[in-house]
Formats: sequence, C-alpha cells, structure tokens
Amino acid sequence: MEFDDWSRVVEEFKITSLPTTLIFGHGVEVERILGARTEEELRIDLAEYL
Repeated sequence: MEFDDWSRVVEEFKITSLPTTLIFGHGVEVERILGARTEEELRIDLAEYL
C-alpha cells in the first residue's frame, strides 16, 4: 500500500497501536485484538471466527 492508503486506513479504523488485528463479520468489525500475541494466543482469540 502507498503511504496515503495506510494513513486513510489508520484514520478510518482508528488504529492507535501496532500490531492491531481487526476481525470483520459481514462487513462489520466484530473484534479488535491489540498488541502482539503468541501463536497459541492467536489460535484461541480467532477460534470462534474460523
């Protein structure tokens, strides 16, 4: 992505920290995971969506 695209995405989704994982269901944000996670933590966090 170009810088302008990134800044638009950051602003649109109000991303304030990295990493930020956004999960969408039917075009609507249903979960926001902030900060680094281990593989196991991510598996647990994402299990209900897979």
